[in-house]
Amino acid sequence: MSDNLNISFDTVEYIKNILKVTYPANFELLHDLQIALENSGYEIDTIVLDSILIKISRAWEELYMKEKLVLFPYILQINNQHKQVNNCNTLNNIRQHFGLIKIYINNFLHSLDTEDDNEVINDLKVKIQKFDTAITCTQDQKEIFLYNQLKCDNCS
Repeated sequence: MSDNLNISFDTVEYIKNILKVTYPANFELLHDLQIALENSGYEIDTIVLDSILIKISRAWEELYMKEKLVLFPYILQINNQHKQVNNCNTLNNIRQHFGLIKIYINNFLHSLDTEDDNEVINDLKVKIQKFDTAITCTQDQKEIFLYNQLKCDNCS
């Protein structure tokens, strides 16, 4: 084995993987949660939970589109042209949007806590926590592998 281990990070492949593998997997987790809520029947009051889940779904779709259409092409352009970032507004917008999704998730969990514990509630909690863990992991990885290269002079 050589002492000179050369590891190359391919930004293009990483972004393709996020768009073609990671996001679909996360959307599937969200879909599983939606199905579980739809199938919960009359065992719980779903009006508030439906409303919050719609907000989560819309915000997740918006985040996906912002990254796919704006941020990822911007990252690739900077990467290809070896440019310095002038400002981080696009990235900060993505971070704020992700924070909003986390607030919605917490609201969903809080609403579940107002219901009596039963199998349906526990199943919904497990599903929303799986989704939350998956998207948080994805976000953390994007921070490490993509977003850290976008720090501009105004960033700390």
